[in-house]
Amino acid sequence: MIGAGGALGAAARYGTALAIPVRSGAYPVATFLVNVVGAVILGMVAALPAAWLRAHELTRPAIGTGFCGGLTTFSTMSLEIYQRLPGHTALAAAYAAISLLAAPACAWAGFSAVQKARDASRERRVSARTPKKQARR
Repeated sequence: MIGAGGALGAAARYGTALAIPVRSGAYPVATFLVNVVGAVILGMVAALPAAWLRAHELTRPAIGTGFCGGLTTFSTMSLEIYQRLPGHTALAAAYAAISLLAAPACAWAGFSAVQKARDASRERRVSARTPKKQARR
């Protein structure tokens, strides 16, 4: 199950690279995109309560370790930084800094979004159980 998630993530990364080809000396948009999207998804999976992923005990690792592991790529990002250093030092530095700041911020955003959804769901359940007072006439 984890391998299947990894295969889907790798296929999604490959498809993104085909759709947004890397140009020498340009900002590597495809790699940046898959890394931040993967960070959002991983943040969301980390915040999901186990009861929300009841399908199978390997659902969380299939999405997190499998899909996100296949989708994201620190090694490609590192190579792209290295390849840009000789002629495009500022671009390489910007890419490194932006990637290293954006990915944790995106993981936090995904985690926070699920926490807010959990809180809203909890509030709806509590308000549904609380008897409503009827207005007196």
